[in-house]
Amino acid sequence: MSLHADLLEQARHLLRKEPRRPKQASLRRAVSAAYYAFFHLLVHESSKKLISGATHARLRALTARAFEHGTMKQASRAFASGGLPPGLQPILPHGVPAEIRKLADVFVNLQNARHGADYDVNLKLTRHETRMLVDRVEEAFQLWQTVREDPAIRVYLTALLLWRQWNR
Repeated sequence: MSLHADLLEQARHLLRKEPRRPKQASLRRAVSAAYYAFFHLLVHESSKKLISGATHARLRALTARAFEHGTMKQASRAFASGGLPPGLQPILPHGVPAEIRKLADVFVNLQNARHGADYDVNLKLTRHETRMLVDRVEEAFQLWQTVREDPAIRVYLTALLLWRQWNR
């Protein structure tokens, strides 16, 4: 199984770990695992589209290490809103497809949730809200299957890596 699939499975496991009274640590780790599942799916798919071929596995792995959470969030925020910079408008003359906007929105929301789960000591999560976040990642994984060949997805995936350089 892939790392992103394993992380999503781990998030589900952490949700079920304490059936009566889940520990905050389990819920927080479930949110974090769900975010990282989606993060690694996007990085894996981006690297695969940018560097193809079996003989380039090391270059693909090195490229995957270049993705930054903040840059990915900035790009995703723009794609989620549909407010692309002038340089990308000719490449996507019809705007960002709704499905890609949704994926980008999930990424932004999940990153915010992960940040809260990992750093806000006053945050109290419930199993219900944690399950909803994990469900959103599962839905994003399914949605990915429907958009993975859309020509606009390549623009989004490349933006996840190069957003800051494109907006200098």
